[in-house]
Amino acid sequence: MSQVYVKEGLTVFTCDKVGNFNQYVKFAVGEEGRQVYFYLVYRPPKRDRENMAELITLIQEAESRSIMIGDFNCPGVDWETGRGGDLGSELAEAALENKFSQMVDFPTHIKGNLLDLVLTNIPEKVLSICEEGRLGKSDHSIIMLELSCKNEKVDKREEVRNWNRANWNNIREGIREEYYQPKAGQQGQSKAGERLTPN
Repeated sequence: MSQVYVKEGLTVFTCDKVGNFNQYVKFAVGEEGRQVYFYLVYRPPKRDRENMAELITLIQEAESRSIMIGDFNCPGVDWETGRGGDLGSELAEAALENKFSQMVDFPTHIKGNLLDLVLTNIPEKVLSICEEGRLGKSDHSIIMLELSCKNEKVDKREEVRNWNRANWNNIREGIREEYYQPKAGQQGQSKAGERLTPN
């Protein structure tokens, strides 16, 4: 089960899943049209070629501002050359072909393997990635990712009148003068004008 914790005030949109790779959560952060898409991915170890093909399809169909984070379970891949185990090489090749960079350069598992990856097609937005220890008895490291995001604040302030401070007598008088004075040939006030008379 994946959990996403969000800083208060940050706008996050859930996204529908696509394709057959089912062990991921997708959400978007930011304003419409400038969103960054996050994929939290888990690929179980010792999965077959079909599972890897589904993950590769997910990479191929990802939006242009995407970050994929998670346990991909592909140890032994040299991300500089794209070489490694059979399925790991396929993942590395698919990532490079689709302009994704792998950003983690330290072991993320207690056995010294690099299993937890950050794949992104916006590497220029990544300011830093570091290991933050382990959570509880987990054998994986927590990865801290810092991004550069231009958060343009929209000034949503608007003038709101404080009607508690209004001079109601002047308002009533103004309305009477403007709308309820008898015209030539008319007698008395209209019914609406009578309702404005103070009790």
